[in-house]
This record gives sequence, C-alpha cells and structure tokens, in this order.
Amino acid sequence: DVCSSDLPVLSGLIVESVGWRGIFALVAVAAFGLAAWARARLPETAPPGMREHPLATLRSFGQIGRSRAFWAYAWFGAFSLSGFLFFVGAAPYVMEQTYGARPSVYGLFFIPLAATYMLANMACGRMTRRYGGRRMIVFGGGCTIAAMATGLVVMGMGVVNPLALMVPAFVHSIGAGLSVPNSIAGAVGSAPDRAGAASGLLGFIQFLTAAVTTQIAGFLPHDTAMPTLAGMAVLSATGLLGFLILERVVPAVPVAQCCPLPMPRARALRLVPDDPSLSAKLLFRFLIFFNRLSLRALCTHRSCILQGALTARPLAGQGDASLGVTSAHLRVGQRR
Repeated sequence: DVCSSDLPVLSGLIVESVGWRGIFALVAVAAFGLAAWARARLPETAPPGMREHPLATLRSFGQIGRSRAFWAYAWFGAFSLSGFLFFVGAAPYVMEQTYGARPSVYGLFFIPLAATYMLANMACGRMTRRYGGRRMIVFGGGCTIAAMATGLVVMGMGVVNPLALMVPAFVHSIGAGLSVPNSIAGAVGSAPDRAGAASGLLGFIQFLTAAVTTQIAGFLPHDTAMPTLAGMAVLSATGLLGFLILERVVPAVPVAQCCPLPMPRARALRLVPDDPSLSAKLLFRFLIFFNRLSLRALCTHRSCILQGALTARPLAGQGDASLGVTSAHLRVGQRR
C-alpha cells in the first residue's frame, strides 16, 4: 500500500517530464529486475514429494468451482476490485479534462486514497472478530454504494470540484478495505484442502473481471465525473447483490451428529456459532472448572497414598497391629 500510494506521484512526474513512454520503460526495467531477482533468490519451497502435476491443479480448479460459497465470495471480491480499478483507469482523464489538474496532482490525491485503504485493512481484523465476516462484507459494500450515490447527488447539484470525485473514492476505499479481506478469506476458506489453488483462481477471476470493466471505462466520456461514479456504483451494487444471492447459510449441525458418543449435558454445553466470543468464554470456563476438579482429585489421591505409606511403617512391638491400621487407612483413602 505504501508503494502504491507513492507510484502515482512518481508516474505523474515522469509524464510531465519525459512523456507517457517513460512509464512503460520504467515498468519494463522494474519487471525484468524483479524477475531476475526472484529467479536467483526465491527457490522452490515445496518438497519434491509434495509437488503435484499441473493437470492435478487444473482438476482442483474444477472442484473449487463447484462450491457455491467460493463463488459468492469471489463474486464480491472481483467486482470490488473492478470498481477500484475502474476509478484508477478513469480518474486521471477526468481530473485533467474536467478539472484541469496535472497528472502529478492526481498522484497527490491518490496518497490519502491508498492510506485510507491501508488503515481500513488494519481495522478490519479487530472489527471482523467482533461483528463477523458477513456483516463486514455487507457493511463495506453498503458504504461504497452510499458513497457513489452521494457523489452523484452532489454533482447533480452543480458542484464542480475535484473533491466531489475524490471524497466518494475515499469512502469507497474504506468500504473495500473492510470487506475485501473478508471476501478473500471466505473464498480461500471454502476450500481449506486446496487453499493455494483457491487463492490462485480467485486472483484470476478478480483481475479478469477488472480488465474487462477497465476497458469499458475507457469508452466513457471524461468531461464530467458522473459516468465514473455511476460505473463504480453499478459495480459495487452488482458485487453486493450477487454475494447476497449466491451465499448460502449452512444450518448448524446438531451436537448429536457431530459427536457419536453419548453426551447427557450436550444442551448445557452447546455453543453459538455466530458468537465466537461467547464460545471462547464458555470453553475457557469449562477448562478452568476441569483443571480445578482434576487438581482436587490429584491432591486427594496423593494425600491418601502418603497417609497409607506413613502408617505402613511397622512400629517396634506392634507387629501385625500396624498392618491392620495400614489396611484400614488405605480403605478410608479409597472411599475418599
């Protein structure tokens, strides 16, 4: 995120100094250097026995593609990324043709855009643990739609200012930062035994969708920012609506089906799947109670053994009487 926030400023300065061809030259040099460095410094980490044939990976794609949950999360993630790249592809032309801003000025506006996305990613983990992944996806998608609708209303009122385009983009960045990580985690988590293949398939779907929608952004008029905001609103609404349609709430499996052993107190120990904090508290209390019970039983057992060992020593002149006392103490200890 730090590099992505700085590079638009650098690319704007390159365009103003040497022209747009300089950007392609810089990207070519950077890509070649990165490929050479990766070839030399990043060896294959998978052991030879765990490497599979490419055809097996393709077959795993077919298995993942039959998962409804994967498509629900992948659909949302693909259209969320498409909305962001739709803005990245159209905003420089809108800033130049509508507001007369130089490319470097757009790069300066892009820095807080990337910063808000980074901060939203940092807050996503804590908020997800509290509210759940599905709520964060719905909340993030709702924020992006509301931001685009507000921007369209403001522009419809005749406001001509770069902030009328950039402020909705900032809110879109916050919504994406809160929802996209959950969509990625949900898509990968839908195939835990094929997490790498699911991640690769998700990335392919995301960038393929973004490539198509970005080409559409190039044909829209750039003398006003309304087509850009409208396109982002359509993409955000399509992603959220498709997620809500494709998702499927899996019913909770009864405890008797999860554990075939008899559990007389299964109702008392039933945990609520939608509230992980409550489940953790109940489990923690159960472990404390079990440890205390085990410690008390262990102390009682050791005291009985110690008492029996002390009384087992024969005293002078007592003979078999001491043995009778020892057996009596042992019987008392066993009853305890």
